[in-house]
Amino acid sequence: MGQYIIALAKLAGVKTLNVVRREESAEQVRQWGGDRVVLQGDNLHKDIEEALDGKKLSLVLDTVGGTPVGELAKSLKAGGSIVVYAIQSGQFPAMPPAEFIYRGLSLHGFWLINWIRNAPRTEIEEIYQKLGDLVADGSLSAGVEHVYPLDQFKEAFKQSLKSNRSGKILFQFGATDGAVISKA
Repeated sequence: MGQYIIALAKLAGVKTLNVVRREESAEQVRQWGGDRVVLQGDNLHKDIEEALDGKKLSLVLDTVGGTPVGELAKSLKAGGSIVVYAIQSGQFPAMPPAEFIYRGLSLHGFWLINWIRNAPRTEIEEIYQKLGDLVADGSLSAGVEHVYPLDQFKEAFKQSLKSNRSGKILFQFGATDGAVISKA
């Protein structure tokens, strides 16, 4: 998902600050075009502040939850927003209530299926058309780590659960040789 967010931000002229959990992910994010990359560690807030060079964030998009969200929130400008669209850590974003009250920050949840259920049909069609056009012209793409024949679905699902993947795991329908095709 980060690759898509970076690509869409670039197209919109928006700079990104990207927090990663592993050093190997940092290089990958840089290759995608991430403007600033910070490795999550004990000094996360300090590292974020250094990366921002005195600037403030307007928006935080989060998939992890837990304490890193609170560290990112410290770098949000007053009235800024946090959008959580997954909770990979299993922990709700940890933030002091004062951040919401005194700085006017807002926390929003986003789940795609809820948007699809509630958005006007014309809006959904328009967004999907724009995204389709970006895929068609090559502006939006995703790396593929492995392509598996359908009969190796167990291996494919096992691979898809690894946190250190470098791309998507896909199925090739109709493959009969049982070979794994690597795109990495």
